[in-house]
Amino acid sequence: MNSAAFDYEEAAARVIEAAGGAQALADKLHALVPRGKRPISRQAVACWARVPDHYVLACETIASISRHDIRPDIFGPKAPARKRA
Repeated sequence: MNSAAFDYEEAAARVIEAAGGAQALADKLHALVPRGKRPISRQAVACWARVPDHYVLACETIASISRHDIRPDIFGPKAPARKRA
């Protein structure tokens, strides 16, 4: 997959929708943020043009969307499925 042609905004929108909206995603990310760190706001999540790299793994868990589908520029394209013998 050519990352230049990848639609990062669409990937961010899919993560937000799968999480139940910007507020729900912000709340779920807040639950994963270590104590003492400032939580992310709904407004910040709603403005994502792409999922920030430091939130990709948490978003993968929350939204059940592969990190390869969220940020292929960091994690590369998804490997083709292997055929079972």
